Amino acid sequence: ARVQGSSVLKSWRLVRVARLLRLKKARHIVERSSEFFKSERLAVLSSIIRLLAILVGLIHYFACGWYAVGYASNSSGFESWVSRVSDEPATAKYLRSLHFAVALFHGEQLIHPENLWETAFVSGALYLI
Repeated sequence: ARVQGSSVLKSWRLVRVARLLRLKKARHIVERSSEFFKSERLAVLSSIIRLLAILVGLIHYFACGWYAVGYASNSSGFESWVSRVSDEPATAKYLRSLHFAVALFHGEQLIHPENLWETAFVSGALYLI
């Protein structure tokens, strides 16, 4: 079992290195294209698109974190929003989590935490935002 664990960690490291190399390559492509197209509008548009992509990524991670905290606290016997949607498909659960994360970024809290772990997650998320 120990050998499998170390090989999984090595594989995970390789995946992370591959991602970093892709990001470096993408950055190089963007720099080269900005040299080719010397347009201020294109530079502004690419900056806006980059910021939107970062925002979408952050919202996705907050949604996944919200679901993970709800699932873990529900598995530990605490009351959670996940217990009410346990019979729904994974897509619906993700959409509920995504809805929570988008509302959190907009400053609304439509879905309220139901236990200490969810409250801690929301507090941390609000602090980071």
